[in-house]
Amino acid sequence: MSSIGRLVSPDQSNKLLVIDDQPDLCEFISEAAAGLGFESKGVTDPDAFRRAVQEFQPTVVVLDLQMPGADGIELLRYLGERGSKAQILVAGDNFGCGSSREHAPWALLDFGIRCVIAPSFADIFYNNCFKNGILPIVVTPEQLALLQDDAERGSNATLTVDLEAQTIQGPDGGTVHFDIDPARKQILLEGLDDIAGTLKSDPSITSFENKMAADCPWL
Repeated sequence: MSSIGRLVSPDQSNKLLVIDDQPDLCEFISEAAAGLGFESKGVTDPDAFRRAVQEFQPTVVVLDLQMPGADGIELLRYLGERGSKAQILVAGDNFGCGSSREHAPWALLDFGIRCVIAPSFADIFYNNCFKNGILPIVVTPEQLALLQDDAERGSNATLTVDLEAQTIQGPDGGTVHFDIDPARKQILLEGLDDIAGTLKSDPSITSFENKMAADCPWL
């Protein structure tokens, strides 16, 4: 699974840094990015990645979250410690695949991410996002292409997500509507976790338990 995100000042030239344990894949992505006007660099281990972040100063990072001997989540935390102000992550298909533990959304929160937009998500990761205050938004591949184009617009690369209205607004004013389960939407709007959300129904739960105790005293 790869994560793609803008890293530093949009005033810098387009520099793309790739980290993947497969050199052929690094080379392929770098060549594709060069065709789009990026100066590219590929690395295959965490130490080289950290050095490249400092020396190469990329504006875009493509990061494999699952590599033998390397923790992609820790590398995300490293990027977050460098002061990125991004709060929205625009990602690819099946985002979160292999990240079944809550450490994955924790790391995104540490990085400052509050919303992830992708065509599809791994189920466990998707559910864990809501439990940790992150909004995962499912869009169509066509909508994703538009949003990725918006994300490459330098100082104008600003997306606005309105959870209450269920919209994503691009820098040119274009709007994408998204769907979300009403109960989960309300939990995020009120900043509640699963326990706090359940306690909102405490009067009904207490009434049910009292009735059960009266009707079925043997239980």
